[in-house]
Formats: sequence, structure tokens, C-alpha cells
Amino acid sequence: MFNLELLTRQSAAAIALTWIENQNENWTEGYPQSSQMRWLMGELASRCIAESLRLNEDEHHLLQRLSAADNIIQTAWRSAAPDYVRYGRIPADEEPDARERISQARRTLWARHHPARALMESRERLSAIDKSRLHSAIVDYLDRPYLRHPTLDWIFLDMTISSVIATVGKPLKEGVISRTDDETDRRLEMLQLWMGMYGVRRRLEGPIVNPTLVREAMAKVAKTGVVWDNFSWSLIDRAIAVDPVAWVIEHSQGPVSYSDRTR
Repeated sequence: MFNLELLTRQSAAAIALTWIENQNENWTEGYPQSSQMRWLMGELASRCIAESLRLNEDEHHLLQRLSAADNIIQTAWRSAAPDYVRYGRIPADEEPDARERISQARRTLWARHHPARALMESRERLSAIDKSRLHSAIVDYLDRPYLRHPTLDWIFLDMTISSVIATVGKPLKEGVISRTDDETDRRLEMLQLWMGMYGVRRRLEGPIVNPTLVREAMAKVAKTGVVWDNFSWSLIDRAIAVDPVAWVIEHSQGPVSYSDRTR
């Protein structure tokens, strides 16, 4: 039964806290202080509260907003989490600490990968992202401007760019393009595209990013044939609209890495 009385700041905060605590195990795996998912949901909950108070809503509407925010985070997480993490099936070739890595992955929305190392080393996996799920999460997120959060904007942009890098890197890594002399030029062309995209990704290294320089790098690479999706352009343009020179990626309590050099 919902309380149909209009919310106060105190009642809204209590409702959100109770809701988050009831969902806590989904995000923390028993480690609430090191859960990126829990931290992000707390950040989005404060925005849900502010919007409900602005519109003089009741408990039911606040809970709907919290549920929508949770769905965005969960859908984005499922878009990038490998099957063995989502379902807990550990591959036979995984090292003994796989269970701890799975636990950490379940409480982390996004951790940056090593596209250069993944391209060169046979055991490294390229980022595998379900674009339809990721795009669904981004659509729902952008459709709710009151939820805007600089770190989540950054995560979504990094995910979309990483997805494009992986798309070009996969045939290079798997040798789909022949190594014969006739195909050498094609391989070099694709490698140059990949290097250009990797340069864009390096521009996203935080915790402070210049979004104007990121966009300029994206536009430069686009002239060489790289196609960035509309989600990428929308996210970077929104960051520029807020501040064209300083995009501060807030520190989260989850294991987020801003730079390849730190992982």
C-alpha cells in the first residue's frame, strides 16, 4: 500500500534509503563499500528525490523513478557482463581467483579494458558489448534528463567507444583479414582506423576530461571512415553543454579505472 500524501524531503529520503537497502544485495555481493553499482544508485536516487519533490509527487511516483533508474543500471551492466559473470559459470581455463573476480564484476557497472593488449595478446579478450541492450539503457537514461550524472555520462560514452573499437579490432585479432600481400593495404588501413579510435579513447582518461578535445578527436577520426553512433555524439555534446573544458568524473566507491596505465 502506497502513501498517497505528498512527499517531504525527509520522507522521500527515508523511502529511497529503504528501497535501496532492500535492493542492496543485487549490487554489493556483500561488499557495500566497494560497490560501484551501489554508489551510482545512491547518486541517481538523490536525483529521483529532487525531481519528485519538484513535481510534488507521492511515494508511488518516487518508487517508479527509483525502479527506472535501477533498470537503466542493470540493463547497462548486462550489456557488458560476460555470461560466466551473469550466470556464475566459471570457465575451465579461468584462474583460481575467478570467484572473487566474478564477485567484483557483479558489483561493477564498468571497468575499462585494455584494447591494445587485447589486440596483441592471444589470451586477452576484446570487450564484448551487447549494443542493443546498451543503447536501450542509454535511451532510457537520456529520456530522463533529471538523472544526468557526469560519471554515468562518461561510463556510457566509454562503453560506446569501446564497442566500436572492439568491432574493428576483432577481425584484426582473429586474422579474418588475410595476411597475404594482396591484403596488406587493407590490414594497414584497418589498423590505422583502430589506432585513431584508440586515440579518442585515451582522450577520455580521467578524472578530469576536456570534452571539447574528445569531440575534436572523434570528428577527426570520423573523417577517416569511422562511424560513431548517435549515442556517442549525444553524450559528448551534452558534456560540452555543461562545461566545454572540464568534465569532472566523480570518484566512485567502486573499482573504476580511468586510465589503461592504472590497470
